[in-house]
Amino acid sequence: MTEICKRDYKFVLDFEKRKVIIFPFGSKAIQPMELSLISQCDKLTKSDLCQKLGKPVIEKLANGVLQISISEKSNIWDEKCYVFRCYEDSIEFYFQIKGQGEIGECKFFGGFFKDEFISSKGDFSEVSCVEQQAERQCAPICYLAKFKNNNWISFGLAIEDGEYTFADFQFEHKKGQFHLNLDYEGHTKIIKSWESPHLIMQFSQADKKYEVYRKFIEWLVYHKYVSFPKDTKIYQWWKKPMFCGFGEQMYYCGKEWIHPSISPSVYCTQYNYETWLKILEDKGIIPSTIIIDDGWQLYYGEQVVDKGKWPDMRGFIDKCHAKGQKVILWPSVWSIGGIPNKECINRGKKPMTVDTSNPAYLKRLKRLVHYMLSNEKNCLNADGLKVGTAVGFPSEKKVYDLYGFGMRYPEYNYGFISGEVLRTDERLKTYGEIWGAELLKNSLRIYYEEAKKAKKDALIITVIANPYFSHFADMVTCLVTPRIDKLNIVDVLKELIGISRITLPHCLLNTEVNNEGNKSEAEWLSQLEMDISLGCVPHIFYATHLIDGSSISDKAYKKIKDMWGKYKI
Repeated sequence: MTEICKRDYKFVLDFEKRKVIIFPFGSKAIQPMELSLISQCDKLTKSDLCQKLGKPVIEKLANGVLQISISEKSNIWDEKCYVFRCYEDSIEFYFQIKGQGEIGECKFFGGFFKDEFISSKGDFSEVSCVEQQAERQCAPICYLAKFKNNNWISFGLAIEDGEYTFADFQFEHKKGQFHLNLDYEGHTKIIKSWESPHLIMQFSQADKKYEVYRKFIEWLVYHKYVSFPKDTKIYQWWKKPMFCGFGEQMYYCGKEWIHPSISPSVYCTQYNYETWLKILEDKGIIPSTIIIDDGWQLYYGEQVVDKGKWPDMRGFIDKCHAKGQKVILWPSVWSIGGIPNKECINRGKKPMTVDTSNPAYLKRLKRLVHYMLSNEKNCLNADGLKVGTAVGFPSEKKVYDLYGFGMRYPEYNYGFISGEVLRTDERLKTYGEIWGAELLKNSLRIYYEEAKKAKKDALIITVIANPYFSHFADMVTCLVTPRIDKLNIVDVLKELIGISRITLPHCLLNTEVNNEGNKSEAEWLSQLEMDISLGCVPHIFYATHLIDGSSISDKAYKKIKDMWGKYKI
């Protein structure tokens, strides 16, 4: 056996039993964690089986870091090597491959040794990730596991720029056994050699989960995997109270809005928004920013105004400007409506979503952003974008849509293929070679950069808490979905705010929990007060009724007016 004692753990390599035993903080008071020495990197069409492990090679690197390298004979790769690096407060793990092939699934600390699958073992009382608690796709790619003595271990991915090409990352655990799984779905090709993302394991005695995340983000920044914008400017109007009409749109739908034939978008009309704003104004509530949400477009992909619902959007926006108000538009990121098939990701001849690896589509997107924000003639002259549907990306195996209900409308074709990996002629086809979050990054970059070209003070709001996207957001929405989450909304929201402040420290925050699921007016008002107390930008979604159909009382209007009046930017 080989033992390495560091400040936060003891690392024991049991080569004969093909495992690493980790004693957090050197303690024997809890069950140690066992990591399988076998990690598996399948090709799309064939599983990776370990045939033999080479003897470990130990090297001493700079600053007292110890590196352990273990070669493996694989049945499908020419060469394969595992690397552990032991720091005082963390363990870094990755593997290197030589050969050729399309990567399917990539497992960390779990894989076949000949015909036996060897899992890792951990006696955890809790395993969690931000994505499990809210609609937070692309949150920090990190899982937290809690030992029974309430100490934490985090499993976070450190990924080089341009290498976010996997579609899913899962912590697979059952009855004390676990491994971590990255799914590349055959869209990442090894030509000669490849290095996996680095998995960073850190140990923490923090009380709050976001403090565990803080440690991981600091590691990423220190090792230059992520960076934050420097000298960012926050314009005063960004901090002022907002009204988004989506809550009212949902009220108009009532409980029927989850039905495929009914959409809140039907009620996104110029008449409705003017009516809602007039009602608020009569109650003494004047939002500084109005967010026009889902449904102002004739086509979700092409994103031109539906003049049947908005006969004069430019006039509406110009009138708001004359009153000192700003207007934000909601674009749909992945939708195909109005987009030529050749600019889409297709399954056979059927378009599934826009293809952000295609230069022709990116050129189109630049034009659309200019159209939405420019003050030129025939443009809309809006002041920013709420990029709220940027909560996922294409996948061969999963179904994504805006609200989490699968494919509800023809235009919401986020459908992507469900089920197992399909035959080659049924697979999704992209123009370029990228996949996963890199597709999303291409889109966000265009939205952000073109918005700033149109207006320097344009406000870009996203729902993404991953620092990899830190250069493409000014404000982050902490989004909680009560109909999905069975957890305490307030606790989840506080946690998301704490995490977002760590992962995107330069961004302003608002919340999107008060647009649905509040059980009473009192709960809604309490939520609004909490938003302000936690330093979020005030943000309401209702003007007349809550989603349960109850009318907003005069007392509630007065309460909101008072809250906004006392709010200091």
